[in-house]
Amino acid sequence: MPAVNTFRRSRLAASISMVLGGVSAGALHAQDQDQVQEEAVVEEVVVTGFRASLEDSVATKRDSSSIVEAISAEDIGKLPDVSIAESLGRLPGLTVQRLNGRGQVVAVRGMSPDFSTGLLNGREQVSVGDNRGVEFDQYPSELLHGAVVYKTPDAALIGQGLSGTVDLHTVRPLEYGERNITINAKYEALDYDLVSNRDNTGNRFSATYIDQFADETIGLMLGYSHTKSPNQGQHFNSWGYYNGDGNGNNAIGGGRLYARAGMLERDSFVTTVEFAPSDRMSASMDVFYSEFTEDQIKHGMALCLACGATMTVIDTKDGVVTEGIYDGVKNILENNQFKRDAESLSVGFNVEFQLNDQWNLEADVSHSSIDRSDIAELETNAGTGPNGQGALDTVHFWSTPDGTQFETALDYTNVDYNSANPIYVTSPAGWGDPSALAPYQPAGQFGYNKVFDVSDDINAFRAAVSGELDFGVVTGVEMGYNYTSREKTRVSNEGVITSNVTDANGDLLDKVEIPSGIVGQTSLDFGLRGANTSMLAYDPSALLASGVIQQGAYLYNDILAKAWEVNESVNTVYVKFDVDAEIGDMPLTGNFGVQYQFWDQDSRGQNATGAGSSIQSEYYEGEASDSEILPSLNLSLAVTDDQIVRLGLARTLARPRMDEMRASGTYGYNANNANTTQADIDALIASGVSEISAYQQLSPWGRGGGNIELTPWVADAVDLSYEYYFEDGLSYVSGAVFYKDLQSYIFNQNVLFDFTGLPPQGPAPQIYTGVSNQPVNGEGGSIEGYELTASINFGLFADSLSGFGIFATYSKNDSEIEPNGPGSNSRLPGLSEDVYNLTAYYEDHGFSARINQRYRSDYVGEVSGFGGARTGSDIAEETIVDAQIGYSFDSGSLEGLTVMLQGLNLTNEPFRTVDVNTGYATEYQTYGSSYMLGASYTF
Repeated sequence: MPAVNTFRRSRLAASISMVLGGVSAGALHAQDQDQVQEEAVVEEVVVTGFRASLEDSVATKRDSSSIVEAISAEDIGKLPDVSIAESLGRLPGLTVQRLNGRGQVVAVRGMSPDFSTGLLNGREQVSVGDNRGVEFDQYPSELLHGAVVYKTPDAALIGQGLSGTVDLHTVRPLEYGERNITINAKYEALDYDLVSNRDNTGNRFSATYIDQFADETIGLMLGYSHTKSPNQGQHFNSWGYYNGDGNGNNAIGGGRLYARAGMLERDSFVTTVEFAPSDRMSASMDVFYSEFTEDQIKHGMALCLACGATMTVIDTKDGVVTEGIYDGVKNILENNQFKRDAESLSVGFNVEFQLNDQWNLEADVSHSSIDRSDIAELETNAGTGPNGQGALDTVHFWSTPDGTQFETALDYTNVDYNSANPIYVTSPAGWGDPSALAPYQPAGQFGYNKVFDVSDDINAFRAAVSGELDFGVVTGVEMGYNYTSREKTRVSNEGVITSNVTDANGDLLDKVEIPSGIVGQTSLDFGLRGANTSMLAYDPSALLASGVIQQGAYLYNDILAKAWEVNESVNTVYVKFDVDAEIGDMPLTGNFGVQYQFWDQDSRGQNATGAGSSIQSEYYEGEASDSEILPSLNLSLAVTDDQIVRLGLARTLARPRMDEMRASGTYGYNANNANTTQADIDALIASGVSEISAYQQLSPWGRGGGNIELTPWVADAVDLSYEYYFEDGLSYVSGAVFYKDLQSYIFNQNVLFDFTGLPPQGPAPQIYTGVSNQPVNGEGGSIEGYELTASINFGLFADSLSGFGIFATYSKNDSEIEPNGPGSNSRLPGLSEDVYNLTAYYEDHGFSARINQRYRSDYVGEVSGFGGARTGSDIAEETIVDAQIGYSFDSGSLEGLTVMLQGLNLTNEPFRTVDVNTGYATEYQTYGSSYMLGASYTF
């Protein structure tokens, strides 16, 4: 019969190790020496450290009614991880995309973060990004007790994703059962030191306190974590390749080199209070708060090669110009800054009441919010003169699949304004829209400042009743209702950087001298050859503060369209039945049930056209509602005591990206078609032209933007797994196959749109219907794959190998989905066809050593594009190697102390995106290795 409190999802986490901050409580194993003796002789084997966490993770997987993966706090705390993302990336079927060298977002089973959800203690969480995918670098690993990844859902799992659901857990103090005080401290250092006046060292500190009071009826956990983590990188970016020699050989048309240095600072607090005055009533409150700041500076050079310069080809290979010389190049020096401030809060209150020996009630109220402010890029430009004036350069280049190196003839460190060819802050290439820049002429655009503010709020309420049943094989039931409201807003505050110095006539100077007090130099020798491998460098915020430049308004239609608000209210009613049966003498357990979701959604934002004084816009509001039925079935057949076969059938759902649900957009008006009538359109259609084409040809209206009427992605999924567990509790092997059939996929299409209410730029139109290119629900497809996992304790085979072991996973994914529409031959974002992880470890007599290698094949990932928008890029395969050694003192005056040395990205694996036509790099970034020396102490 099932336990009374069957509805608590935290029960699954109860089997995770009672471990926090890198030091585990010992797991005890008792083994009878002679069962026929009157008094059994018991040998206790104490398992600690990584092996203890692995054992707890294995137990969680084995005891679950669904197909899950799990990690414990010991596993997280002793990895060289700034956040939990890297730890999740080692699990079978999960992959991580790096940002500036650290893991940030997680893809489950080959599908992008859009298709999975993130929970904290079973409650849906907001995202610091523009969409729903949780950026896990917000969560410090030191304050988390563990994580469970649900690959198959059950009907009681609220906030479930289509590809999977990641549920993070903080410690439950009453379950922990004893007092614990743990302090952790680490010193971090990079092997890169690329930018002067920027630290390449940092530190991490955390402290946790767990206790129980009033005869174990009150539990308290308090935790604090501080992180100051540096990151640096060397970056090459190509602007693309073109038919450079006219004979079909592709040459680089331009690119960027820059050195980057940043510092991530995060302060996080967590507390849990539990109150259980009796066996029939319990209550708990969870609070998680985090302040997150990242500050980066970039010093680099933009080489505008195919911008009027003349190219001489020296060598070619396989259709690519591998060496050549450009004459007449106008290079631009870029000193840019990125800064992000984010503040997140998650609060949850839960109360459970046992009505009688059979029935329970539960209520849960929660709030999750985040406020983010980005200086996405404070850009400042410098060069030899404005608008193509000043000295031009001769640039020799050498291209390889891993990037291009350059040799320049000019010296880009020269700020002697009494010499030839000094460097000014200016607009070297004359970039910018003339109508938007009209107030700032003749100076023009010296740079740009992209500032975005994002807020995201979720409020939720859940009520459930559960109890035991005696109805054949049905042994339990849970019924419940959940209401979730979410509001996400994005505001764009952008402006042009221009001159703040005037001439005698009061006109803005088109070039200004750089104040000597802020000038330094940065080496770009990873991408520049010859005598001139450095460039002048300065802090762009200091330049702005000096007063020689200023920020002004920049009126442009797409800036207004970047601001939007999306609201949604989702109602979920569910029922889940527990199953306990036998097939022959093989136990069969599991559950089946159904969720019914119904929702309302609305959005508002501006639809804008034009620029500068001619800009026009109008607020647009839209709303929609819909519903979906989501059945699920999970069965586990214990073939033997050591072998389990699991089957999962479910319809799963993922709500659309919030930026694609926006009401905002940009539109155009063709005054030449202002007199088109509906009769003209109908006549063209009657002649055999499609409806969309007829409106594209004759309507004065056209638009691009979001679509509030989007419905969720929905998939029918089948999962089958086999698991074999060895008697030591550490070792198992498993294999799983899965198949997901997406009923539809969201991609951009041309559809008819009602432009009523939008101001025309020209004569009044005869019709208000036109074509909008926007996301719509289109044709779906399938994704399938298999996963293999082996956790092997070598002590099973020989006593001399005690303490040695491996944990290895391999995943294979495939998909026929074309995310840009049928016939587009496009690839599913986030899908790597091949993924493997291998951890080899030794742990015995206090010593521990681990090395981990994780690999993922090439995939389409999301990166920041022009204007701060998120765009897809083809990211090359990568293999990351991390390692750790440590020693734990288990006795004597130092008992409770653990010391460790950790290394991250030991092989300096590059982050590389590629041009699909040439196979050459469009992005090539290296971040160097980082090292941490730390200690933890448990009282």
